[in-house]
Amino acid sequence: MDEYGVKINGMHTYRDWGLKCLEVSIGIPESEKEKIKQSSGNTYTVVSGEGQYEQRALRIVLDHEDTMEEWQQKLTEIAGKINGKEVVVELDSDPGAYYIGTATVVTEKNDYAYSDFEISVLVDPFKYKDYVSITVSSSGKITAETDFETPCIVEITPLNDNSDLTITGIARDPITGEDEPVTIKNLKKSIPVIVDGETCTVTQQGANKYPETDFWEFPSLLPGENQITLSNAVNTVTIKYRPRYI
Repeated sequence: MDEYGVKINGMHTYRDWGLKCLEVSIGIPESEKEKIKQSSGNTYTVVSGEGQYEQRALRIVLDHEDTMEEWQQKLTEIAGKINGKEVVVELDSDPGAYYIGTATVVTEKNDYAYSDFEISVLVDPFKYKDYVSITVSSSGKITAETDFETPCIVEITPLNDNSDLTITGIARDPITGEDEPVTIKNLKKSIPVIVDGETCTVTQQGANKYPETDFWEFPSLLPGENQITLSNAVNTVTIKYRPRYI
């Protein structure tokens, strides 16, 4: 079907650029984990990288039927928009999911009116779906619809001035997996504090609030149920995350 294609930063390869999609391929990312062999026999111990994956190439092969002049102008326009830039890629074959990576236009200008060319995108190992927000006002379980541990963004709206809040269930020791509390100090009534596990920042009205915290690991959610505990009442705690899949 001619209209089948790919969106790159919101631009559709067929509907916006008039290009037919011949092929889309993406491999399974390789694990970054390292193992060492034990001296006692053929047994190995994972020493690093468990649950981490390498980037992978997403390959898009396209065909055009423009005149030489039209094609060279179109190619220049496409390359100017995406070549060497971070892009969001959405496949028609996988609606609701997207990949993030750096695009490269793999072709040369030539004198042929009819030719195909390739866009290669070195993408993150995971594909994502749109953010999910969960609002809690007391302790309880929340379910993360994701296949892998995923960073989350926690927005806290305090009920009172000068109160501290400790949250458990949103961070854990990377070695042992044991829960680690996240404490935010000196909260101000109705002024939100954002603890961002994606950018590893803590802000209040845009200012750095990290010095007024007590924690080591930034927040993330595990697949499935996560037991969340709040040390005291607040107006709202909103936890936002992007589901991640291979």
